[in-house]
Amino acid sequence: MAERTPSATSRPRRIPAVRLELRKLRRKHLPLVALALMALELVWLGYGWSGDAVSKGDWRAIYWQLPMLNAIFLPLLASIASSTVCDIESPGGMLKELLTLQSPRELFRAKWQAITLVLGLLVVAQTAASLALTSSLGFPSLPDAIAVAQYAVSTLAVSLLVATLVQALCLILQNQFLPLVVGVALSFLGLFSMYLPTAFARLVPSSYYALLSTVEMSSDAGRVAFASRAWPVADLAVIIILTVAIYGYAGRGFSRKEL
Repeated sequence: MAERTPSATSRPRRIPAVRLELRKLRRKHLPLVALALMALELVWLGYGWSGDAVSKGDWRAIYWQLPMLNAIFLPLLASIASSTVCDIESPGGMLKELLTLQSPRELFRAKWQAITLVLGLLVVAQTAASLALTSSLGFPSLPDAIAVAQYAVSTLAVSLLVATLVQALCLILQNQFLPLVVGVALSFLGLFSMYLPTAFARLVPSSYYALLSTVEMSSDAGRVAFASRAWPVADLAVIIILTVAIYGYAGRGFSRKEL
């Protein structure tokens, strides 16, 4: 009797590397940490906006303050997300075993893509929550789709820059403490960079949350006014170029590193 050869449908399918990275996160507490940080940020954001504050302003007041809060909260959140994804194989030297099944370049790319998906979901959730908050506060108007898209793209771009830097430190240095220190430092620097001249603020990655804002504030005789401004695409291009450069350099460095 002739042996039966396994059909194409009966053969085990190769699970994409990105899906494997996401599966590894199932028992991590990353979603809870992310929700806690975002909830704290939104509570902080909405605390002062009630009554007269709403009647004298418009939605731009919220989207002027939100990027500044992002400069404090999101570098830490991006660092935690990146460090969590990169730290999964650290116990027991599992990274060496994994590299017998995947090339270093493929592993680096899969982890970066997983981090990108995680941050993308977080930015979408935060953007939706900020819109809900703006609507619930009773502002006379709401941002249009273009303004919302510009905010979301800017926020994700800066978060990816921070996360890519942290991933490079995690995988090349094999140290999970230092990247978190970097995240905390960027949070503090993002706060203090708001008081620096723009030329100096551009040297701080986390300051780009505010630099990419499409809302500006002016004050005249004690009266505060908010207005829309052009999307600073030149600053966005700087962020993208830096992210690509760090990704390429770190990917090559990780591929050549002997574990």
